[in-house]
Amino acid sequence: MNPFVKWPTTVKEFDWETLHAEIHRQAGFNGKAYIQRFAVWLVSCKPGTNEVVDRVELKGNIPTTEELYNIWAYCRHYMERGLEGLPVYPPRRQEITFRRSLFEYMRFLDPTEEGREVRQRMTAGDWAFNVPFIALTFWAWIPIGIGHYIAMRFAPEVKWPADIDAESRSA
Repeated sequence: MNPFVKWPTTVKEFDWETLHAEIHRQAGFNGKAYIQRFAVWLVSCKPGTNEVVDRVELKGNIPTTEELYNIWAYCRHYMERGLEGLPVYPPRRQEITFRRSLFEYMRFLDPTEEGREVRQRMTAGDWAFNVPFIALTFWAWIPIGIGHYIAMRFAPEVKWPADIDAESRSA
């Protein structure tokens, strides 16, 4: 897989009535440790059967299944009732700035309003872990943040097909 060539894009649409979820477990021994990870896959089946037509990974590389069950419960709630009763999250800021990239992995150190919002949500446990961890590894996060800025500047903007984009923006 060459990261410098344009990768093919496939847009898939599924009927809510035919979607199910599967939790997959990947496990193995790498010579030093036994590792296992879990993933939740959306499975499209033929109507009225459990015969699989297509699979799409929704979320993967998670060490436990609890988060995956919560993700699927969130999806089921949306499939059954739409946006009613779902938590409202503010849209993620899309602009790319050097400051945001520099603090991408240590948001609580950001001196702006964004950093204040993160600090307000932090618990005592978050502070107890993050402060010593960042103090010991701060020197590594600066070049990683700069690398993030460069990568995001060169990354192509996502462009959806016009009909899919229009459908996703309408209620």
